[in-house]
Amino acid sequence: MKGVNLTLANVNGNIHTGGIAGYNDSSINNCTVSGDVTGVSNVGLIAGYNYGSVSSVVADGNTTGVNNVGGLLGTNHYWSTIRGILKSGSVVGTGSNVNRCIGDIDYSDNVGMAALNNITVNGSTIICLSGEVQVPCTNPASKNGLDITTSDLLSEITYTDRGFNFSDEALDYIWSIDGGAAKFREGSL
Repeated sequence: MKGVNLTLANVNGNIHTGGIAGYNDSSINNCTVSGDVTGVSNVGLIAGYNYGSVSSVVADGNTTGVNNVGGLLGTNHYWSTIRGILKSGSVVGTGSNVNRCIGDIDYSDNVGMAALNNITVNGSTIICLSGEVQVPCTNPASKNGLDITTSDLLSEITYTDRGFNFSDEALDYIWSIDGGAAKFREGSL
């Protein structure tokens, strides 16, 4: 799946519930999703369960579920890729593995996410600690992603650090900052 711009999504499901795919075992790239996704287990704005590759995605909205609930993905399976940005919304879950970007990660070293620092999980903003001191979340491979600000959302480097294409017209899609938001268009192949 590529080149999808889904707005005002209102998706309700049970297991493996996502805005673009419930269960992804292939590729999702160069997509945006805004809206609300509600399910029970494996719930995310992009995909409920990722067993493939998810890259150059931007999501904003709310996810609600029980277990394995995240703003981008509910679950990222062993060695699967996720590179994206969560730019607004909230995450609510009543069970286990409820996190800002990905509910649960089996294991993966190809993870690079960022999320606006005021996105809430179960009504609270995410905090990272160094000993007893609160510090910015600086690990883009964590379930909560790297903290970013609204100013960062207007900077190309926020996106290019996660693999978004802002310069190569020969590729399928090229991104730009337009009207205060990241948008994509087809490249000039």
